[in-house]
Formats: sequence, C-alpha cells, structure tokens
Amino acid sequence: MTRVGVIVEGSGEVPAFKCLLPKIQTPFELLEQPLRADMQPKATPTQVAASAKAAVSYFIRRNVDLIIILIDNEDHQNPPKFAALLNAAFSNRYPNLIFEVVVKNTCIENWLIADIDAIKAQPKRFRLTDAVIRQISPNKSDHVDAQSLLSKIAIKFDYEKGNDPTRITRLQDPIRVASNSRSFRRFLRVLEVPLYKNQSKTPAAIP
Repeated sequence: MTRVGVIVEGSGEVPAFKCLLPKIQTPFELLEQPLRADMQPKATPTQVAASAKAAVSYFIRRNVDLIIILIDNEDHQNPPKFAALLNAAFSNRYPNLIFEVVVKNTCIENWLIADIDAIKAQPKRFRLTDAVIRQISPNKSDHVDAQSLLSKIAIKFDYEKGNDPTRITRLQDPIRVASNSRSFRRFLRVLEVPLYKNQSKTPAAIP
C-alpha cells in the first residue's frame, strides 16, 4: 500500500489537517500527522524545496512512497504552472522520492469556508448569512477573500489563524469541502478518493 506524508506551510495548519486528514477516504496509507516546513510561496521553487528538507528527511525515515506538498497560491497568476515548477524543484532536489504539489487557491481559509455546514454548526462563533453563502456556493470558495469573509462573519472577535482552522476542520466533511473548492478537489484526486479519482474540475454528485 502506498504510504503518503503531507507537508504544510503554516503552524496553524498542522492541527487543522490533523483533524481533517483522518476523514479522507483514500486507498493509500495516509500518515495522519502532517509536518510543517517554512515554505514561502513567493520564494523561488528551489528555495521552497530546500526549506522542506527536514520534513522530507523525516518522511524518508518513515518510508513514505509519496509526499504531498500543500502550499498557498498567494498571488501567482497560474496555479497549475506554479505547482509544476515546484514539483520539478522538489523532484530535482530529492530524486528518489515522488512528490505531488497541491496549490491551495488561495489559502487554507478558502478550504475552511468551503464547508458551509461546518461553519453553520458553530453559531456562537460564526454568523453565516445568505449573502455570504451565495459567495461561496455553488463551487466558488476558491475565488473569494476567505480570510476577510471569515472575519466578517466571526462573532466577538475577528478570525484567528491560530485557533479557528482547527475549530472548523474538526467539523468538516472532505466531500462537502470539495463541493465548493476545485483546489481541494485536486488534493482529493491526488489521494485517489473515489469520487475524484478521474477528475477534479467539477464537483461530483454527493452520494
């Protein structure tokens, strides 16, 4: 069975993905503890690959077959090209490993806000309006300023990058996230989740 490790870029993303990864129904053996590397999306691809050295080395010791790199798009105009350049840089630096780079469009917050039910389930923390829902659904969460929207609907205090991702991901369903985020569907496709094994362009019908 293919063993898979995941490397993320933000410290708040580690506990968030630790909540989310076990929910993903993949035929692979997905290590549920992601690792953080100080990957800067605006650095050169070579610099990004170098910054992940410690995390890559750890996964080598864990005998993984595939390493997935999750990185923000920031302001890159062509996310697929950005992913391809990074994939080449990682493969060149660590030639005996297989990598897949998944670009979060635009950042983890776009994946957080994609699951409307997970936000609704926290009425003491978020006040989700119909107007905000229409910005996210159907299939539009990759195209909004998700951090601003989360702060807009937050109650008492603005969105917190440290704590809110975990608050949300513990209630998320990966398939619901995928219904509104193409970049998240790409992540599921890399993991060969059955609904998205063959394509990630459009949302699949939820069984």
